[in-house]
Amino acid sequence: MAKRKILNGWKEIAAHIGRSTRTVQRWEFTHGMPVHRPNQKKRSSVSAFTDELEAWMSRTDTSSPGYIRPILIVLDKPDPQRLTNRKLSLEIEKFNVLTAYSLEELFATAERAEYDGIIMSCAQQDQPPALCGLIKEQFPTKPLFVVVPEGDAPDGADFVIRSLDDRALLEKVIGVFGLPRAGNSLNSIRSR
Repeated sequence: MAKRKILNGWKEIAAHIGRSTRTVQRWEFTHGMPVHRPNQKKRSSVSAFTDELEAWMSRTDTSSPGYIRPILIVLDKPDPQRLTNRKLSLEIEKFNVLTAYSLEELFATAERAEYDGIIMSCAQQDQPPALCGLIKEQFPTKPLFVVVPEGDAPDGADFVIRSLDDRALLEKVIGVFGLPRAGNSLNSIRSR
């Protein structure tokens, strides 16, 4: 068993691991690197034990970026006569949501952002069903969720929601991606 030595401060911890101070501070937050704070405050001084750090390093993949909640792009045509709750209902369940108000904006957003799926509606006064095929052709590997309460399912839709009730959409999205983990990352990591 390795001999236990105490390291005081970020510089000593970083030197022991062979990384920069910023990297080990980030690893504490993103990967739960074991450090101790005498005052139990975020900004207090830190210390660590060499044996705990070495054990943590042997079981932790620090190359992964950590957990990121699923990111969805919602194509939501603006309508001054009504307000959609689609985006809000997804955000309440802790999904990351990007909104595109036009097909052009959807394509531009999808080209620039890392995302997990696309949501659109083909209900009356929303987007025409022909857009589904165009979107799926452009982004074939991303799941496409389409709200279409009546009529035929549009070509290209991976998941069809047959209700205007946002809970039906939410259930389908959770069924595909699972319920996102959220909350204070530092506390959830430390409680493992």
